[in-house]
Amino acid sequence: MELFKQKVFFALFIILWVVNGVSHEFPIQIGGIYHHLCKDNSITNLTMAIILFFIFKELTIKSKFINKIAAYIFAAFALENSLVIVTMQVIGNMNLKSLGGIGGFLTLSFILFGILAICLLLGLFREAIFKKVDLKASRTAKHLLDKASCLFT
Repeated sequence: MELFKQKVFFALFIILWVVNGVSHEFPIQIGGIYHHLCKDNSITNLTMAIILFFIFKELTIKSKFINKIAAYIFAAFALENSLVIVTMQVIGNMNLKSLGGIGGFLTLSFILFGILAICLLLGLFREAIFKKVDLKASRTAKHLLDKASCLFT
């Protein structure tokens, strides 16, 4: 039964993904304003995020590579928006025409993986720089908690 639920979630995700893509290419016009469902605050994106959560919640992945990357994903989360803005400004300054079709998809994919790689490298540098500080802070906090627990026992 669990495998069936996973397949239903995946099918729903693909359907919503297609709906987002179609609505982007052919926006709905209501009252002279064009709307498409693939904006950040759309119900389809929210539903897709929830579906992805439920799909990956049940998965058990044993991979050293994925675990290593996961340790640095906070840097990607924290810096992604800034790097997207910088990338868009650089592209805008280059006066590139909008790429469509597979060329646009490949360009966007390359930029996406480039941003992720930069963020992960910054996470590695952050760990190298602050590792000693983090260890000292955790030891100090443990020492203070041990002292505080002695007061209450």
